[in-house]
Amino acid sequence: MGGRRALESKRRSLLRIDCPLGLGPAYPAFQFDAGGQTRETAFLAPLLVRRVSHEEAIDWLLRPHPLLAMMSPFRWLGDDLDVRRVIAALPHPSRPVPGFAGVTEAEVLAFKPRRVWAPEAYQPRAA
Repeated sequence: MGGRRALESKRRSLLRIDCPLGLGPAYPAFQFDAGGQTRETAFLAPLLVRRVSHEEAIDWLLRPHPLLAMMSPFRWLGDDLDVRRVIAALPHPSRPVPGFAGVTEAEVLAFKPRRVWAPEAYQPRAA
């Protein structure tokens, strides 16, 4: 059973294109190397598919980006450059982000966090 879970987890981190005519999904070759899945797609695919479709994620990974010196995110990470710049360049969600379904932009902008009780501020009563 553990092997099946690992396989399902691996499939969730792979980008795919649904083929017409019911041929099943196609997995673009750029996300594989001789050792299996590349570390770049293993890292970015789960982040991307929470925000955009698989097709949009594939396009974003391979398209030159101005925040990355006109390099694609895939190439940028392959050259071992700063991962924080890639995260900052992630595309805006094209669909509702999990956990934010039904929340409007106005509600997000109007949200004011409550003060949280800080344990270090607690002073026990003298006995």
